[in-house]
Amino acid sequence: MFAKKPQTAPRAVTSSTETGRAPKVPTIISADMTIRGDLIGAGDLQIEGTVHGRIDVDHLVIGATGSVEGDVTAKKVRIAGQVDGSLSADEVTLAATCNVHGDIEYETLVMESGARLEGQCRRLAQGTRDEKLLSGDTAQAVESTLSHLNSVPRRVA
Repeated sequence: MFAKKPQTAPRAVTSSTETGRAPKVPTIISADMTIRGDLIGAGDLQIEGTVHGRIDVDHLVIGATGSVEGDVTAKKVRIAGQVDGSLSADEVTLAATCNVHGDIEYETLVMESGARLEGQCRRLAQGTRDEKLLSGDTAQAVESTLSHLNSVPRRVA
């Protein structure tokens, strides 16, 4: 009647390596950083500093202190800072603090009160951006980067 209940061992927290999924950690360019060159990747990117070059990522956040001078291609973009260049994304959000100088191609566009935009907006048919990427400059850039990486000598341990 008053027997002790058996204690259960605490459950272990399962890490992402145990589940086979890599954690999704964004790349962050801090406010004191300036990058010159193209940024191409399949992950998330947060810019608080300055980038001079083309950006092609899955998700992009440009913070209030962030600045991009170049063309941007992404699935999802939120801009609170400065962009000088064209923008192509499935979902675009322009925050009240943003200042965009360039054309925007989008499937979904949200523009908060106070956002500044100088350029043209063009709505894309669903899936058009992906087809454009497969045949456009991005494919050439990725191919060029991969061929360069394959030509770099590797050290064998």
